[in-house]
Amino acid sequence: MAAAVAALFCLAVIQAQGPWTPAQYVGGGVPPLPRLAIGGGQVVLELTVDDAGAVTAVKPLRTTPPFAEALAAQAKGWRFTPAEEERPDPKRAGATARVAVASKVALIGMFRPPVLRGPTLGAVPKDIASASEDVAFPLNMVMPRFPPTARAGGQVVVEARIAADGAIGDVKVLQAQPPFQGAALDALSQWTFRPARRAGVAIPSFVYIVFGFAEIVGNK
Repeated sequence: MAAAVAALFCLAVIQAQGPWTPAQYVGGGVPPLPRLAIGGGQVVLELTVDDAGAVTAVKPLRTTPPFAEALAAQAKGWRFTPAEEERPDPKRAGATARVAVASKVALIGMFRPPVLRGPTLGAVPKDIASASEDVAFPLNMVMPRFPPTARAGGQVVVEARIAADGAIGDVKVLQAQPPFQGAALDALSQWTFRPARRAGVAIPSFVYIVFGFAEIVGNK
């Protein structure tokens, strides 16, 4: 009886997962905020994750110096649980099996400039490549506000599940320095995404966002 219940539970879990399970973050760090940065910026990276969960390539899509190179260097050491896809089982006629497969993941950096208002110095974000179809891509990115209670800079790293219709689903804070978490999540709630697609079909995916808050000039 217990074995039958366990089998039914496993079947229910597999069915709930659907035919596609996206790669998901296991671990990895982010670079410290540049001390000499005089502006803010946006970075969008496309990570290729192999069927063992290792990052094998980092493709810059949008860059702003000096943030892009440092974030890309750290991303090479990130680890994931690999994506899984439901495929025909060669050992059982008419059956399917879940197989670990290579996939792509979006890593985004949104870095606040060290001023509250007015124009800032620094480089302008530059789009240098197009995203692959099988990675979710931000269509609209809102800069977070700087918390009025903050006395120094900080960073927040967020995991967001992007549904097949592009909607932001579950959001998980992976790293946070107070009091920046609320400002990061509020900004993210206003973002919009183009969903990932595989073989022409929209699929759910995870995206990872690093929000950087440079210390406001004169904020002591």
